[in-house]
Amino acid sequence: MKFNEDISNLANTDIARNQFTVLVNGRSNSVTSSDVTGSVLTLTLDKQVESGDVVSVAYAAVSGSELTDADSTSTNKLFVIPTTVITNGSTQHITMPSMTSTDPDVAGELSLNFVDSPLKLLTADSATEEQQTAKKTAIKNAFTITTEENGGGTTLTGAVTGVQSLSANELKLEISQTILSELNVESGDRLYLNFNGAANVLEGDNDVDVLSFSQEFRANLSELANFQSGSYAGNEFHLTFTDQQLQGGLDATDQSDLMAKIKLYSDAGFNNQIKLNTNGTLTNALTFVDVTGPT
Repeated sequence: MKFNEDISNLANTDIARNQFTVLVNGRSNSVTSSDVTGSVLTLTLDKQVESGDVVSVAYAAVSGSELTDADSTSTNKLFVIPTTVITNGSTQHITMPSMTSTDPDVAGELSLNFVDSPLKLLTADSATEEQQTAKKTAIKNAFTITTEENGGGTTLTGAVTGVQSLSANELKLEISQTILSELNVESGDRLYLNFNGAANVLEGDNDVDVLSFSQEFRANLSELANFQSGSYAGNEFHLTFTDQQLQGGLDATDQSDLMAKIKLYSDAGFNNQIKLNTNGTLTNALTFVDVTGPT
């Protein structure tokens, strides 16, 4: 707001700020701070004003907190500004994410950087653990990966498997290397990450929704170990892989997790899983798993 002479700073109090009534599209948008440069008063609002929004500003002085000119020898006070309406012609809006790249050292992950406009955290508004989990799922489901921009070409269904983390300026997505490999994607292939979200899915910290974007990135896949052979040694069955070493040094929890993913079947097929009956309880016939080198 520009005046015809230099003005003094407003006091940093709710009373001073509440002298201004700001409506955006008819709804209140409170003043959170102010700044004066010469004859220009800048009001910072609680919620961002988008292009095309209709904004009205009014001012009514409160005794002792009035806006004054900068002449300390003969201070003039401003008592009222009648409601003034403008239409915001600015094209500024929440900055869309600028994807830099996938981390070259971490395959199966995409990092999206949000410049200038911080994201609303999962913990905002005192969200419960259940609400945070639901928000992560909603964000994940709003993403697709395709072979052409803006959702065109082939959709790599299920390639985005989760939200790893969400900070003020970065969103990390989990990407399935297995699914990309099964769909014949190779490292360095050009792909597109597309976001189409409903309201309140991915938001700025000013409650402005990020609705849609499409970003190019290069696939980053680690070399996958290839199965080579299987052999028996006593009551052990050894599976050997080629191309690279497997991750060994498994602790008890890792062994249990891996064992839960391996199933044994008879010659009758995949519907006839081999199980042992121990004390009346059916259990997987597999009793131990470990990893050493390529085996």
